[in-house]
Order: sequence, then structure tokens, then C-alpha cells
Amino acid sequence: MRGPPLPWQDLQWQRLRDAHEKGRLAHGLLLTGPHGCGRRRFADALAANLLCNALDAEPACGNCRACLQLAAGTHPDHVQLAPAESGKSIGVEAVRDLVERMHLTAGNGTKVAVITPADSLTTSAANSLLKILEEPPQGAYLILISTPNARLPATVRSRCQRIAFTLPARAKALAWLAERGVDNGETWLSRAGGAPLLAEELAHADSGRHSAQADPVGELVAVLARRRSPAGAAAALLAVPLDEVVRAWILVIEDLIRLRQVPDAAVRLGSHHDTLISLVRQVDARALFDYLDQLYRSVPGPSSPLKPALQIQALLVAASQIVAHPTKSRGA
Repeated sequence: MRGPPLPWQDLQWQRLRDAHEKGRLAHGLLLTGPHGCGRRRFADALAANLLCNALDAEPACGNCRACLQLAAGTHPDHVQLAPAESGKSIGVEAVRDLVERMHLTAGNGTKVAVITPADSLTTSAANSLLKILEEPPQGAYLILISTPNARLPATVRSRCQRIAFTLPARAKALAWLAERGVDNGETWLSRAGGAPLLAEELAHADSGRHSAQADPVGELVAVLARRRSPAGAAAALLAVPLDEVVRAWILVIEDLIRLRQVPDAAVRLGSHHDTLISLVRQVDARALFDYLDQLYRSVPGPSSPLKPALQIQALLVAASQIVAHPTKSRGA
């Protein structure tokens, strides 16, 4: 049985459940939000609910034939589409196979496909998906997962109902991590940029995956505060995937922008709050927004030609230049 939606997803869950009960659930759903907020968990819970044979199960009964097949990964009307390897694309042939399967029915008449990440679809694959989005078979639902700034064709986005997710409040995220048995939740949540599922992943990762110094948030904050050189920070982050680094840094800059606009605003990077407060006085809004735009454009897409180490160092150099040097007195 797939798990229920996460505690901070109640609003989105109830919205879709109400739409489904009234027969108004869109056949194309686009789940957007930052990495680590639980979009895939929500998609799996929704798929289980739609395929379950029990009428009033929340999210699914776990005991009917459909639920047992889903748990075993053998449900004929459940399709999962993802790149064969991380960072690769989803090609047109894979989408054609999906479309063919969505026109077949073996269970209760409902068919669900989950595509993640949707922005890994090639142009041809996205175009091939349009037909089924425009004229979906009876009982067919396509759930696409992406980030808000994903490179997803407008033709696909416009044919889906967008369901937006955000990171939960820090207290709620910490409570969830504690329930999951994660020690030092504050540390891991800050390291994950406020994303609880990523925090759990980092906490449970193999000890050799990240060095003790490989904290993207901490390294960027240290560079901004001039406690660390861009080259030194880049060297510490060699083992961290580029997309993970960029995602964490986007949250740092968004927190700085938030603090500049509302000085007492709650931030997602609680352990760095005091440093961010001191930094926000030394940057102007234009510099922050320009750098945030640079980060968005640096998110690697499928088959990206970017060399991660060079890209990370270039971004750190750019970050070091958005904070003004303290003005020296004439007599110094």
C-alpha cells in the first residue's frame, strides 16, 4: 500500500478528492513545487486512491486486488515513466508506449500514469503526449511532476491542471522528521534548504556520499559572508550533485529576498538566520533577483552539457560579488 499524503498536503488532497467525487477531476495534473516537498509522495497516494476498488478508502484500502497489485508493482493500469538514468531524457518511444497502454483497460476502468520529472521529456516526446492530454481515454489520468521553473513546453502546461506545493513550515517539517526517527532534524533540514524529504534522505544516506563539509547551504552562506573563498567552497562540494546544490542555493537567495522585504519574516534556513540578517543589509534587491535568475537558469536539464564543478565555482564567484565590501575609512 502506498503511504498517505504528507501532513502539509491536506489542502491539495482535499481539493482533488472533492473534484474526483464530483466527476470534475482533470485528466492531466501538473504537480509543481520545490524538490523534497513530497510531490512524488502525493502523486503515488493519488494514484493509489484512483485505482483502489474500495469506494471510501483514504487514500487506499491496501487490501483489494488493485492495491495488492500496486504494492507489488504489477498493476496493469499503473504506468510510471521516468528517465532510464538520472539526468537523461524521456524519449518519444517511451511516451508512445505509455499512450498505447493508456488505451488498454484491465482493471476497474481507471488508468493512471505518473511522469517524473516531466521536464525531462524531449520535444518530440512532449508533442507525442499532447494527443492524449487533449483527448484522454475514459478513466485515464496523467500526473506530471515538475519544479515551478521547469523547462516544460507551454503546450503541455496549458493542458494540465496545475497543483502547486510549497515547503512546509519549519515546525511541521521538524515534527515529521522526528516521527521518522531522524536525529538532529534542525541540522539536516537546514542542510536540505527546508525540504523535509531531502533532509530525511541526507540523514539516511551512506556516510560516504557527502563529506562532513559538503553542505551546499552552509558553503554558500560562508562565501556570502566572506568566511570562505569560492574555490574552497567549490572544492568541498565536488561530491554533491549540481541540481542539489542549485536547489539549495535558490532557497538561500529566496530567504534573503524575503528578509529584505520583511525584516522579521520567517525563513526556511533557521540555523543561518542571524547570518542572513547581517547579509541582507549589504545587498540590493536587484543583485539578489539577478543572481536568483542565474540560479534558475543553471538548473541542469536532461543531457545537460554543463560541467558541474566549473558551474558550481562560477556560481560561487558570482555570489561573492553580490555582497558589498565594507567601506573602509579614509584614515585606515
